[in-house]
Amino acid sequence: MRTPRHRERRVWWLGVALVAILAAGCATTARFTAADAGKVDRLLGLVKERLDVAPEVARTKWNTKAPIEDLPRERQIIDAVAKGASAYGVDPRLAATFFAAQIEASKVVQNALHADWTIRKQPPFEKVADLGKDIRPVLDRLTPAMLQALAEALPVLAQPGGRELLEAESKAVLTGPWPETAAHEAVAPLLAQSR
Repeated sequence: MRTPRHRERRVWWLGVALVAILAAGCATTARFTAADAGKVDRLLGLVKERLDVAPEVARTKWNTKAPIEDLPRERQIIDAVAKGASAYGVDPRLAATFFAAQIEASKVVQNALHADWTIRKQPPFEKVADLGKDIRPVLDRLTPAMLQALAEALPVLAQPGGRELLEAESKAVLTGPWPETAAHEAVAPLLAQSR
């Protein structure tokens, strides 16, 4: 027969086990400094800024009936990033992969919006940004900032526990009105570089 004291002891041991499990889970992120987390957050913040532009791109392309995918322009961006990556201390192939993922993430957002607008029979928007004059300058400003942030975040992500840090920070930073798959696409190359 179990006594109340036996139950108390059992609850106490369960509490101890729960604390140990939580401590073990937090141990990986605890070894990082606030500056380390800040480097990852800065990169993710720039990824978010880029994703935040995607709905405006989608509206502009909706009105102009331009295709979402523009392979020559995408190739031009990726080639330019790869060419300039060494100046930031980033491997050109990694920079190209990272920016290709950012472009794909943007297309996930745009495709989702266009699919929704098609179903709803969305008429052209009253006012949209100009792709060349309004949107591209924003993306062009983000590119060097992202390369710099990538260079600073990669050493943090390469440390043991970097993957857990990235996953935790991604959930906190990459929130927005876009499909979750867009955020996953954007961080996939970073996850591949993380330990």
